[in-house]
This record gives sequence, C-alpha cells and structure tokens, in this order.
Amino acid sequence: MTRLLRNLLKHLASPWRDERGASAVEWAVLASCIAAVAIVGIGHVGQSLGALFLRALDIIRTYL
Repeated sequence: MTRLLRNLLKHLASPWRDERGASAVEWAVLASCIAAVAIVGIGHVGQSLGALFLRALDIIRTYL
C-alpha cells in the first residue's frame, strides 16, 4: 500500500517539479524586453534622422 501511495504522490507532484515551462516564460520575457528596447531605439533613430534631413533641406533651400 505504501508503494502505491508513493507512486501516486510522485505522479501528482511531478508537474510542480517540471521547470520547462518556467524557462519558456523566462525566454519570452527576455525576448519581449529586447523587442521593447529595439522599438524605442529605432523610434529615436528615426526621429533623429528626420531632424537631420529637415536641417539638410533647410540648408539646401537657402542656397537655391
């Protein structure tokens, strides 16, 4: 009987010992953080490039 109970407890506790899902969640959080940083960085570079092209256009207009 104790062997049966041990096996039953072993099978009931196994989902809580499995850490594969936890590492998948960690990778998903890491990927979302990298994506957020990339989006903010690309947005900042885009605004800087836009300002640079506007300044270049103003300089060209003064000489035309």
